[in-house]
Amino acid sequence: MDGLFGQSGVLRVLPSLKAASKKDVLAELLEPVLAELGSIQASEVYQAIINRERLGATGIGQGAALPHALIAGFANHLAVCGRSGAGVSFDAADGKPIHFFLLYLAPIGAGTTYLHCLAMLAGFLRSAHVQARLLAVRDAKAIQAILDEFFLIR
Repeated sequence: MDGLFGQSGVLRVLPSLKAASKKDVLAELLEPVLAELGSIQASEVYQAIINRERLGATGIGQGAALPHALIAGFANHLAVCGRSGAGVSFDAADGKPIHFFLLYLAPIGAGTTYLHCLAMLAGFLRSAHVQARLLAVRDAKAIQAILDEFFLIR
């Protein structure tokens, strides 16, 4: 079975984010995948994410955000899902705090694959049914099970 990103993808789940600000959330989401970056500096990836946020906030509303960036020298697709029980102000379209984050990173040459994955992830996050389920669970395995249900290719 392959996931959304095929066999070249990486997915991590953080069920209980501690960060209380937008920049701290982005740093916390990046932390568990630092080893996946190879020779790419974490500061470069963080800056690429911040630069993308400056183009337009990725808080899609209804309690969900999809920060994303294309990374030079990166070979894989990578996603980190994070949940904040308290919610974080993230410049969302509807002004509400964000409870569920999905950070998506891809190689600069990803092209239409990147856009396809972004569209699928945004549709997933916009689903009221999905959001209710994600907020109801508390651990990484339960969040992973919901992600697998939607994204595993059988």
